[in-house]
Parts: sequence; C-alpha cells; structure tokens
Amino acid sequence: MITLFNSKTTPELRQVGGKAKALIETTQAGFPVPEGMVLSVAYFEEWLSDIKASSEWSNFLTESTKANCDKLFVKAENMAITEKQQIQLTKHLAHLPGQIFSVRSSSPEEDMEGTSFAGMYETYLGITKDKLEKHIAKAFASCFDYRVMEYKRLNNISFDHTAIAIIIQRQIQSEISGVAFSLNPLNNAYDEVVINASFGLGEAIVSGLVTPDIYIVDKVLNKIIEKKVAKKELGIWLLDTGGTKEKNNANPTEQALSDTQILSLEQLVSRIEKHYGKPMDIEWAIEDEKWYLLQARPITTHIPLFPEMLTKSGDTKDLYMDFILATQGFSEPMSNLGLDIWAKMVYMGNGLPRGKDGILWSIHGRHYIIMSHVMKVSAALTKTFSSHDAPTKEIFAHLNKHDFIQKSTPKKLKWFLWETTKFMFSLYGSSTFKGLLNSKSTLLNYKKTSDEVWKYFHEELEQSNKPFETLVNEALSGFKRLVKEIGGLLVAANLAKWKIERMFKKHNEASDLIVSLAMNLPDNPVSEMGRLMLKTASFPEFVNTNNLEDFENKLNAHKYSDEFLSSYNEYIKRFGCRGVKEIDIATPRISEDISQIFSYLKEIDINNNATLNVKKRSEEAYNRLCEIARSFGKEQKFIRLANTYRDMIGFRDHPKYMYVVAISLLRKKALKLGEEFTLNKRLQTPEQIFNLSISEISLAEKDPYLDLLSLVEKNIAPYNAVKNVKDWPRLIDSRGKIYHAIRNSKDGEIPGEPISPGVIKGKAKILMNPQEKPLHKGEILVCRASEPSWAPVFINAAGIVMEVGGPLQHGAIIAREYGLPCVSSVYNATKIINDGDIIEVDGSNGIVKVLESRRNT
Repeated sequence: MITLFNSKTTPELRQVGGKAKALIETTQAGFPVPEGMVLSVAYFEEWLSDIKASSEWSNFLTESTKANCDKLFVKAENMAITEKQQIQLTKHLAHLPGQIFSVRSSSPEEDMEGTSFAGMYETYLGITKDKLEKHIAKAFASCFDYRVMEYKRLNNISFDHTAIAIIIQRQIQSEISGVAFSLNPLNNAYDEVVINASFGLGEAIVSGLVTPDIYIVDKVLNKIIEKKVAKKELGIWLLDTGGTKEKNNANPTEQALSDTQILSLEQLVSRIEKHYGKPMDIEWAIEDEKWYLLQARPITTHIPLFPEMLTKSGDTKDLYMDFILATQGFSEPMSNLGLDIWAKMVYMGNGLPRGKDGILWSIHGRHYIIMSHVMKVSAALTKTFSSHDAPTKEIFAHLNKHDFIQKSTPKKLKWFLWETTKFMFSLYGSSTFKGLLNSKSTLLNYKKTSDEVWKYFHEELEQSNKPFETLVNEALSGFKRLVKEIGGLLVAANLAKWKIERMFKKHNEASDLIVSLAMNLPDNPVSEMGRLMLKTASFPEFVNTNNLEDFENKLNAHKYSDEFLSSYNEYIKRFGCRGVKEIDIATPRISEDISQIFSYLKEIDINNNATLNVKKRSEEAYNRLCEIARSFGKEQKFIRLANTYRDMIGFRDHPKYMYVVAISLLRKKALKLGEEFTLNKRLQTPEQIFNLSISEISLAEKDPYLDLLSLVEKNIAPYNAVKNVKDWPRLIDSRGKIYHAIRNSKDGEIPGEPISPGVIKGKAKILMNPQEKPLHKGEILVCRASEPSWAPVFINAAGIVMEVGGPLQHGAIIAREYGLPCVSSVYNATKIINDGDIIEVDGSNGIVKVLESRRNT
C-alpha cells in the first residue's frame, strides 16, 4: 500500500504512477532526492470502489458534463481515511524526517511518453502532519477534476482505468529553485540544457507568478551559451509553521544561480538523462547550498530522430532538409510502399545518389536531402537547395556551415559531379537541344509522348496481371519518358519568358502582368481540373440536386443528361486520381469517395470563382502587355513569345500529374493483391500491403509462406515511435536541433514570400486539410501547405496564405494558375491568424496584415 523512496524494490508503474516511480528510481540511483513515500493505487482501492459504485460516477459516465464531473469531484474530496489506511500511514510517516511535507499526485497515466497531464493534478506545499489526511483526499480528488477527465476524453483514454497514487515528501525550504530540460525545448537541440531559476519555491515558476532567469548550456563544450536574467520581484516562501507566503525578493535583478552553479546543475541534468536514456524534464531546488531533485519526467513534446539519423555528441553533425515538405507541401509520413515508389521515381528524374551516404535518403516515411553531403560536394547544388524559399535562404545565410562538413567524402559521392553531370546530360541533353532549336516540334513531341503514356497506363496498369514490381517499373519507365521530353519544353518556355522580361524591363507595371500571363494556361492539369469542375458544377440539373443521396440515386439510375454524365465521367477519369498526399499510394483517391466529389462540386460558387476571374485577369494582362509593346513597335514579337511561353509552361506540372495517375492505378493493383493476402490469412486487412516494400511484395508473390505480418510489424515500428509528432521541421540536424528563419517586419505586418501578385482583403479561413470545412466565397485560405488536391478549395478562395512552400511548390503554382494573391513562408500563420480574422494579403510584396482580430472582439 505504501512504498518509501529508499525501498530496495521498485513498484510497478500501474501502482505508483510515473512521477513516484521516477523519484524511487532516482533515489535508488543515488540522486539527491528529498525523503518521501508514495501511497499506491492499492492504498485507495476502497475509495475508488466507493466512487465507482456511486450514482455520481454512473451519472458522469452517462453524461460527461462539467456539472456531473464537479459532483464526482466533491464526493472524492470528502473521502475519509479508513482505519487500515491510517495504520499504514502512521507506520511509514515515522521513517520521514521533518514536520512539513509536500503532497502531490502521481497518476499511472501522467508523465508517460505520449501523454502529458501537465498542470492538471493538484500539488499542496507546506503541509503539516495534522493536515495531511485532508490534503491526501484533496490530491486524490484531482484525478476527477474536469480538466483531467476532458483531456482523457479528447485523447481516447478510458475512464475505466481512473486511478491515482499520492506522494508525500519532506518539504524543502528552497532558497533557489526551478526547472531544467536536458534538451532545448525551443529548438529541440539534444546538446543544450535549458535551466529556469528563481528565488524561493519552484511553484512561483510553475504557476507563472514570476518570469525566471533562463540559462542555456552547451553540453558538449560545458559552456554557458546564453543567459537572460529576469526581474524576479515575487517569490513563494515556506513558513516555519507550515503553509507558504508570497513576498518580494530582496534582490530581484540578481542572477539566481552563479555560473558555477549553472554548470553544476547541467552536470546533474545530464546524469539524469544518461540514467534514463531519454530527454528529461526535472524540477530542482537548493537548500543550505545543497542540490535536491524534486521531480524527473520524460519530455513528451520533442521530436525524436530515428537512431540511424543520429551522430554522437561532439562529432561533426549531419544536416537534413525535409524533401517532401519542401516540394509537396505536407509533413505527414508517407507509407512504406509509397515512399519506396516515390524514391525510385525521384532518382529517375535527377540521378542523385541515394541512402545514408548519398544525397537523398528515404527513411521510415520521410525523405531527406542530406545537406551536409551536398555542401561537401557541390556549391551549385547547395545554392539551389538552400534557396528553395525565403525562410530556407535566411537560415542558410546565418548557418555555420563548418559545423556540418565532414573531413572525408563518403565513398558514394567520390565522383559525384562527374556522375551527376553525365546522368543529367543523358536524360535532358537531347530534348534541351531540341527545345532551343525548334520549340513547336518539341511541344508536338511531348504531346505525342504524353498520349502514348496515358494510353499505356490505362491498358497495362489497369488490365495486366504482371507481378507488382514489374508494373511499378513499367509505370516509372513511362514517367521517365515524359521527364526526358519535358526538359526541352521548359527551356523553350523560360527562354521566351526571359525575352519578354527583357523587352519590358523599363516598364515597372509589367512585372505583375508577366506573372499573370502564366495564369489560366492551356494543357495545365490544375487549370484543366478547375475548368472541368466548374463546367460540371454549373449544369442546372446538378445545381438543383440538393443532397448526396439524391445525387447517388440519379447517377445510379442514369437520370442525368448525357451531357452532364459525359462531363462528370471525364472529371472522374482524368482527375479522380487526385487526393490529399496523392503521391503516396496509400492515400485514398477522390474517385473512391463520392461524398467528397459531391461536396467539392457543390461548394463551387458557379457565378463568381477563381476559374472565371483568372480568365479575365489573364486576358487583361495579355492585352495590356500588347498595348505597351505596341508603343515601342514590338507587339508582334511579344505575341509570338507570349504564345510560346503560354503553350509550354503549362506542362511544367504534367509529369507529376501523370505520376499520380500511375500511382492511382497501381493502388488498385496493390489493394487487389492485399485482398488476396487477407483472404489467405497473410494480412489482417488489404491496406496493410502499403506497409510493405516493393521487394517484399515481390517476394510475397513468389513465396506463399513468407510471414507478411511480421514484416508489417517490423516496418511500422519506427512510425509508431514518432506517431505523436504533428509538424515536422523543414531543417533539422543529427543532434536534433531545428533551424528557424528569423524574419523582420514592421508593426502589424506578418512577413512572408511573394508568390502570386495582387492585394486582397477578406475573412480568414484556417484549414489543416481540404475536407475540414467549406471555404466560402470571398474568404482567404490560410493553411500550413497545399498540393494539387487543394485545387477544388482554391476555386472559391479570394487569396492564399501558406506557412510552407516556395515559388515552385505546388500550392504556389496553383495560386498563380488561378490568379489568387498569395503569400507563402508565413511562419506560424495558422496559429497567429484566427478563423474569422479580417486580413489583407499582399501577394506582390509578401506581406500579410491582420486588420481585425477575433481575439479582440
């Protein structure tokens, strides 16, 4: 029922909770923990039985309202110590020195990795022996606090296992106290300790009564690298008779810890981290110049690197850039199979060496550019990758590159420049040369190749019974044909654009007009999808369809006109392959969810939308540029160049679209194979096939006895270790440090990167995914990032604000295609801006302003 901290045995977590277990373990390990004991879950068995047999408990389970929870809390707070409990309590209290104690909770569900009930359970300080019983009941009751129960509900933690243990510990008369983290929570750096310190009891810091000093220590160099000494006016102090008192500190601006003490505390923190083998958050105190450890718990909010990505503390670090986030606009991990196919496709397009010793590394759902290797072998490639967007460029401008450049070149990169040049020339050389010589012929060749690949995909991938690996390789071969041809088109298009820019270099207004030329393009998949969606949504018979059930019934009964069905079926055939994270084969497609299609089409404002508006804007820009060119006698030259540019630049995203087409068809094949494996009890669900690699599927097709479930379990284990990480950083090093850009701005302005010109004011709508909620006419979309699957949402948008993505990221391309004012690289936009805020988006200068905030109303 009760365990002393200095016990030789360690009770189970489910009996004492994470907090108490850590105090027992650290006491046993010789750390300076004040004497104490824990009243285990078993100690409160009778109380819990009474509570769970009560009407208050059953009422709460029936209706989990705050009112019902409060009644439950009051019942718990009034529980009385039984004779059996009293005997045990008196017996063990005799082993604790002192007359004043702290009483705090230790829930089995608290301070565990993946959960954090921080600040929800109660702590009582300065409790004398005669008041212990009352405060034990109060601490016990905190496990029924509404904040705790609501947190459990939101995190799918069962109420059935509600239980608590209580810590009773000798109260330290703290002269100085605080908290410390064995990694830097601000930048995730594993080699930095962060210390908060103030005068008196640590409760002043925890409760927010005082702003503490902040010290940052480099663990490798054992050096203080940053100090912020705060004005610590108030402190909480222990009274000799029990209880606590707030009072002014004598020297509020004095540094709470000396430099020697800071380095000494860093050593204690590092020892605790080493003992547990994971990042730790501790509470500490000083009494009579002696250190005390008051709490130790795992840090649950950091980003853990995969072990393969780590380098040893003190060694030269690797630097990783998230390739998927940078190019595709999402940070969620890809499936095992999806990443396997994607990595092969990327290699076909650029030939960059793959793997831990290469440039591009696919690992457990993530795809990284190893920038430390890039910086070692190629200044040109370093400049290309580091200039991807404004924040990345800003980071690299202030980065100490010598921290990341290895002394020796990895074997795989020894002949990097020669091998890469040879690869790129073999892939793009011929088409680039043709594009420079004859742009019209290049355009016709690409269209011909595109038609052939489309036909091949829909015959071979849809109808063939070849092994899955063969189909993947054939699909990627088709994609490679398009990539080889696209080089010439883009060279010709960009050459035409460059000539246009030179033609109008003396005319300031021309800059935004030239951007508008690349809007509403022919042969561009995004523009074509928007136009086809608008056409389909505009049929009167669809406008008059009021609900999904009616839509499904009419489709199944062929009650729509042939014209509507033709338009709808064309949309499904050409763009039903799209979806959020569409490059991942595990992602469901739009065509698989008719409710999503219906919702997308219904939400389009058919009378006023981006597809209609961009056509007008593009035509106006073209006519104005013609007028300017006419004024200096070059109208015909401009028309010729503009036609070349518009005819070709629309294809820039076409190979990627065709890749998505192939992936969608391969998905059907994979699921069919998954169904066979499930039928034969080799998988539990067809979707588990996405947790396998290409080679594993190939082996499974040949070997009917291959244990697929074991492979699935092995492959998803690394995913599960990081499943709580929501926002992966764009740039992180091999010691966990995340790099952020520091952007300067004027008051009231949020800086970003100009993507698509124009200024618009409107109501902000925050969306984390395109299906989250409708975006209404005139609203400005604010999102973390976007990809082509967001195009249906963009149709109604008045403007776009994105946290992630440079000028060539897909969200930026969509914004320009639809002529929407757009600013990207706006740090924390989805947190700074609220739903309903009135904002101004200046896509020409890269500035967002919050004109009216909901927070102030």
